[in-house]
Amino acid sequence: MVAALGLWQLGAYAEPKQLVAWSERRLQLAELVARVKWHQHLPIEDREREGLLLNSIEDLGWRQLMANQIEASKMVQRECFEYWRTHPCPEPRLDLFKLRDWIDQCNQELQREWLDSPRIPRQQLPHPCHPHLLRALESVLQ
Repeated sequence: MVAALGLWQLGAYAEPKQLVAWSERRLQLAELVARVKWHQHLPIEDREREGLLLNSIEDLGWRQLMANQIEASKMVQRECFEYWRTHPCPEPRLDLFKLRDWIDQCNQELQREWLDSPRIPRQQLPHPCHPHLLRALESVLQ
């Protein structure tokens, strides 16, 4: 779902099933990350970590995909924080370092799928917040 992120419109993949699956797995970790951040009073955004990741990516399409993934995770975390302002937040079960290891593994698998998928070149990348992303977020947040 989330990996669609405009990729159907972009025409980048004929069958992005594995890309979508890894994207969903990555997004599912967002709530677990939010729990840790809530209990440790950490900000949702980690611009240094985000910048290090995105600045290390040369391929424009891959960079956009990862920027979309990061934004989707932050959207989920913001929704969680908003909910927890009026409801108890579950205790985190894992530490942030372990969760980030899992996120990094998802990123590696996403990149592998990105590189292994047949691409059809396009002139422009989609805007980072497409209706596909919003629908995917709605399904995760329900």
